[in-house]
Amino acid sequence: MTKKTSQSGTPYADELREQVQHTREELGETVAQLAAKADLKKRAHGTLEAAGTAAHETAAHTVQIVHDHTPQPVQDAAAKVVQTGRRNKPAAAIAAVVATLAAVTTAVLRRRKAS
Repeated sequence: MTKKTSQSGTPYADELREQVQHTREELGETVAQLAAKADLKKRAHGTLEAAGTAAHETAAHTVQIVHDHTPQPVQDAAAKVVQTGRRNKPAAAIAAVVATLAAVTTAVLRRRKAS
């Protein structure tokens, strides 16, 4: 029985083994990359965590800006609303509406005055 050889004189079997080994290595790398991409739970958790952190930072910044720009009388009225709300729920709703109207009225009047 004769062995088949390539043009370079080496047996075909050796070349095929090398090709198979190279293909296996490439396939292993590809599978690892696809597995990392397919881990949707991990990727979604990372995205969700980043969004939650950003939302928390934005909310904290917004609260600080509102507090810094809210006139003291409005802050006092808000504190009264909180105290009333802890004592009486229906009165709290009414006080919240009144405080909101006071804040909106103040803002509108300031804009008109500035124009």
